[in-house]
Amino acid sequence: VVSNKYCYDYFKESGISNIIVAVSNIEQYEECKNQGITDIIFNGSNASADGRCLIIDGELVAFIAKGLTKYTMPHNVTKIGAGVFVNCDTLTSLTITNSATTFEPDTFDGCCNLTSLNINCNISKDYWPNCELSDVTIGKDVTYIDQEFLKRCTGRLTLNCKHLENDMVAESRHTEIVIGNSVESIAQGTFAELSNLRTFKGKYASEDG
Repeated sequence: VVSNKYCYDYFKESGISNIIVAVSNIEQYEECKNQGITDIIFNGSNASADGRCLIIDGELVAFIAKGLTKYTMPHNVTKIGAGVFVNCDTLTSLTITNSATTFEPDTFDGCCNLTSLNINCNISKDYWPNCELSDVTIGKDVTYIDQEFLKRCTGRLTLNCKHLENDMVAESRHTEIVIGNSVESIAQGTFAELSNLRTFKGKYASEDG
């Protein structure tokens, strides 16, 4: 691990491989990217423990996805900035912890291979990539899910919301719904219009689904 491009170039020219540049701010990160350096980690007081995230005053301002297929956001992220996940095409599974409550539009544009999402905050269609999610888990603190978001989803939907209102999943195209143990009430007619639904699992489900 080196601390600047000059050291990187020196070791590269010496024939040493697997060189990683450690940066501590967004300017250094952008400079490395502009110069074609892709082996980067974050360090310093604003870096996540794994060196993948640059977090300033709770906002995730940069993320390094290289080599990752699955990732869980750090718990100290409260806001995800615009474009942080743009072109993270290696990610297939992402968990957003309940500390994150604010998202910028188009945050996830370019996550074309994302199929699994675990999230515990209210969902707007503007945040998420235009790709088909086949495994979505909704956390217990969620009270609102944009119906346009649900139209992009198929496969399995796991619901942990404390209260399921009758319009919360009205546009879902999921074939399987799993009711989590934290669900306390389900409004009458919540699942009445789900024409693709084939199976219920979890709390309140019958043995035959």
